[in-house]
Amino acid sequence: MPRDLSRRRRVETDGSPSCEEGFACILFIDELDSFGDRETLDGRNEQYCREVINGFLECLDGAEEREGVVVVGATNLPDKIDAAIRRPGRLDRHVVIPLPDLEARKGILRHHLRGALQEEDLTETAERLQGASGAVIEQVVRDARRKARTERRDPLIGDLHASLPARVCLTDDAHRRACIPEAGHAVVGCLPRAVSGTLPADVWAFRDVAAGGPAGKTVFQRRSGIVGTKVSYLAEITVLLSGLAAEEIAFGSHSDGGGGSDGSDLQRATVLATAMEASLGLGRQLAYLAAHSDAEILDRLRADVSL
Repeated sequence: MPRDLSRRRRVETDGSPSCEEGFACILFIDELDSFGDRETLDGRNEQYCREVINGFLECLDGAEEREGVVVVGATNLPDKIDAAIRRPGRLDRHVVIPLPDLEARKGILRHHLRGALQEEDLTETAERLQGASGAVIEQVVRDARRKARTERRDPLIGDLHASLPARVCLTDDAHRRACIPEAGHAVVGCLPRAVSGTLPADVWAFRDVAAGGPAGKTVFQRRSGIVGTKVSYLAEITVLLSGLAAEEIAFGSHSDGGGGSDGSDLQRATVLATAMEASLGLGRQLAYLAAHSDAEILDRLRADVSL
């Protein structure tokens, strides 16, 4: 049995017994998206994965009947979670946790420093970590402590600065250029929310960026219960491409920031548009040519770019 599938099965078998013995407990499931979505399953493990998801749903239904049991899941990819897992009565309370702001970054630094550098002002360090996640900040502190430990001394503020990821400070013009696409996402994202099922939850435009990293980010919150229609898919594609459109309006042309990597606006819009034609029957003709998974959809497009 593949190791990742075996791990998912253990969540069901190992996670429930202690909760059934009458003890109050919190069951935390990290990387909740690893269960997958039954709508996009394919390949030789499809039947097994479907059984895993169905078994997990049974566990969730039973948890509500046991007083004192709280089930919490975490993911960076909420769109990849089966809709039945997120429906009312199961994991129905959704909290979007954005990237930490300045005060939160200072707090995370203090937490991982464990009492070191109490007299130091960490504002500059926290400012230089703009756009960093909690995990990145933790790694910075670990590297700083390791350096001090190697030299057999207490950590110094310079150790933190030396451990910071390489950053590039954008010019005023470049920063404005980074703001425009995110403003486009925020404005256009609010317009079709009734049909797209998505709404901007947090918008970021960074002055200091990691080398080769994004200069901005818009986080969308997806509302469950939206039926996938041609209109809803076109609305989502419109929102994805609104950043490029905003650049066209403001500057007369768009930059390369909307594409170039998996998960980019252009990649996601391409997958959705191709899926409408090749998988979902929402294009120019009714046809099923590939399963609705990113890999298969893109393979199909490469085989026939006329799609």
